[in-house]
Amino acid sequence: MANPGGDVTTFFTTAGNVLELDSLLGKGGEGSVYLVKGNHDLAAKIYDLPHATRERQHKLICMVANPPVDPCRRLHHVSIAWPSEIIYQDKNRQSIAGFLMAALPRAKTVADVFHVPTRRMEMPGFTWEYLLCAARNLASSLQALHDKGYVVGDLNESNALIFPSAVISIIDTDSFQVRSNTDCFRCEVGRPAYTAPECQGKDFSTFDRLPVQDCFALAVLVYQLLMEGRHPFAGVPVAVPDQPEVTGRIHDNWFREVIVSPKRRVTPPDKCPPFSLLPDLLQHLFIRSFVDGEYNPNIRPTAIEWMDALDAVMGTLATCSANPLHRYGGHLPACPWCERMSNYNLPDPFPVQRPKSALKKGRTAGGIQPTPQQAVPVGAGSPTTHRTTRKTTLPPAIPIIPGPSAIPGGVAPAIPSGISVAHGKPVPSSAIVPAGTHVASGSTIAAGASPPPVLKIPPSMPAPSAVPIPSGIGVPAAFQITAGISVPSGSHLPPDNALLLANRNFMVSQNENRLFGVALPANSGEDE
Repeated sequence: MANPGGDVTTFFTTAGNVLELDSLLGKGGEGSVYLVKGNHDLAAKIYDLPHATRERQHKLICMVANPPVDPCRRLHHVSIAWPSEIIYQDKNRQSIAGFLMAALPRAKTVADVFHVPTRRMEMPGFTWEYLLCAARNLASSLQALHDKGYVVGDLNESNALIFPSAVISIIDTDSFQVRSNTDCFRCEVGRPAYTAPECQGKDFSTFDRLPVQDCFALAVLVYQLLMEGRHPFAGVPVAVPDQPEVTGRIHDNWFREVIVSPKRRVTPPDKCPPFSLLPDLLQHLFIRSFVDGEYNPNIRPTAIEWMDALDAVMGTLATCSANPLHRYGGHLPACPWCERMSNYNLPDPFPVQRPKSALKKGRTAGGIQPTPQQAVPVGAGSPTTHRTTRKTTLPPAIPIIPGPSAIPGGVAPAIPSGISVAHGKPVPSSAIVPAGTHVASGSTIAAGASPPPVLKIPPSMPAPSAVPIPSGIGVPAAFQITAGISVPSGSHLPPDNALLLANRNFMVSQNENRLFGVALPANSGEDE
C-alpha cells in the first residue's frame, strides 16, 4: 500500500490507473506537490498521512464533481487550481492519497508583486496598469468561486499567483469552504491581516464563512497591490494606544482613523502613497469595504463590483511624459510616481532601465525595458462566464408600493446597483438605494420596523438640515430620504426635495456629499 508523505511514488487514479510521481514542486503544511511522470501538464498533491482523512476524501469528491467555471479557460490559462481527480493509495480506492490538478507555470505571489523591490527585480515593466489588471483578474476568479457557492476563507497574499501578463491563479483550493447537500467542509485557517473584523479572534472550525468575508480580504489585497504593499490598516498612532499587531489595528479601525476621521489620531505610515492617488471610484469602494462594512458586512463591495470599478479605472489612465512606464489615474494633475521619487528620494517603482539581475545574465545594458506581455483582463466578454451578469439590460424590477414620504433611518443590506424599483410589493424601509438604482416616478419605499443600529458614527461634525447633491441620477420629487439612507454623489434631488437628517449622530462628509458610513461610487447605472 502506498504511504502518503513517504517515499512511495506510485499511486492510483479514480479509474484504477497507475500514477507515478516525478519531481517535487513544493512542500506545505499538509503535504507535497509533484509533477506527474509522463504528463507535466498535471501536478499531484499528496497529503501527509495525518491529513489523508475520510472527511478530506468526501470534500474532494464534492469539489471534483462541482468545479467552478474558470474565467480564463478560453485563454488556456488556469486561474483556479481546482482538483480534477482523486488519487488513492490503493487500487481499490479505500484510502485517499491526494488529488490531481493542473500544473502551473512558475509565477510570483501577490506579496512578491506588491513589494516594490521584488517587483522591480523580478517583474520589470509591470506597471500600475498591470497592477490594476491583476487586481481585476483576482476579483474575476473570486467571483467565479462565489457564483458556485464556494468561499475561499483564507484568501491572502501567498495563495494567489500573478503572471507577467497580469493573469492570476488561485492555489491551495482544497482548503476552501465547500458545501455538499448535507455537510459544510469549513476552512479552518486564516491570516489575521486578511480576516474580516467580525471573524477576528474566532475559532474558524466553529462557524461557516461568508462571501462578504472573502470580499474583505480581496479589498486588502487590491489596496496592497495599488499602494506599494501598504496594509490599509497600517498607521502611526498619535492620540491612540499603539497596536503592534494587525488584529488590534483592524479592531480599532485604523483605516477609518487615517482616511476618514477629521481628528487624525492616527497618521499614515512614513512615505506611504496618499489615498488621493486612487481615483474616486476606488476610494469609495475601499471606504465601503473598511468603514461602512465594519458593522454591516453586506455593504462591502462584491468581487464583481471590484471588477467593474477596476475596468473603468483602467480606461482612464494617464501616461507620464518622462517615463512611459509611469501610468496613473487620469484624475491627477501630474505623475505621482515622479513626485514621490523627488519628494522622498525613492527609487523608481516602475524603472525604464533593465534591472541589474538582467545585466548579470549577459543582456545588454541601457535602453528601454521591453514591454511585457499585454495585460489580460480575464472573464470580460465571455458569454458563458459570470461576466454575463455585467449590466447590458436592467435587472428585473423590485416592486414597491406607495408609502410614507420618507424612509426611516437605519442601515441594512444594499439593493444591488442597477435594480429598477417600480410599483408593487413593499421593500424593507431599512434598505439602501445605491448608485444606479432606478426609482419609478412617484414611488416611495414602504415604512417598516426600525432596524437596529449597525454603524459607529463619530459625532464630531454637526449634521446640517439638508445636503446639496450634484446633478446626476434622477430621484423623483415624491422620494424623500432620511438619515441612515445613502444618496450617492452624483444623485439629483428636485428643488422641493431635501435630505432629511433625523439623527444628528450621522455625519455628512462635506467633500463627498454623502452620509458618513455609507459611501457609494458615482455611477449613473446606465446600460452598457
